[in-house]
Amino acid sequence: MSDIEDPFAGVDEDEDEFATAQTEWLRLEDLDERLVIFDVIKMGTKKGTDGPYDYAECNVLVLDGAPIEPFVPTIPGAYQGLHVIAGGVVPQLKPYAGTGKPFLARLDSVPSNRNKKIKVMGVRKYEITPADKAAALPVWRKYKSEVPF
Repeated sequence: MSDIEDPFAGVDEDEDEFATAQTEWLRLEDLDERLVIFDVIKMGTKKGTDGPYDYAECNVLVLDGAPIEPFVPTIPGAYQGLHVIAGGVVPQLKPYAGTGKPFLARLDSVPSNRNKKIKVMGVRKYEITPADKAAALPVWRKYKSEVPF
């Protein structure tokens, strides 16, 4: 019996060997009033309680504001795989799905018409300035040089 090797020999007992489900995600509301670049990976449709709705799957580059722990620990920083369902944002992202062309925006929120306590996200209030574009361009180029196609 001494010929059987211990499968746990040398294992660091403090290290968690199992991956577990993620229970929190970056929300679009976390990006309110921030300058962001959307890299729209794909568009899709999901079934909801009120019927089907469109979503955009995006990688998002956050260009300003404080870090958003633990999702975007440094600014500028990137978050991959954000599902955007906001009706004020999805239609604007749709033309860029799979094109590789970035969508630059400063997100904003307004109270919902149905429930004033709920924020509805959009990109209505802010115009993109030449300074915004100048700040975004080197971040976008660095991201594109590092992202596998």
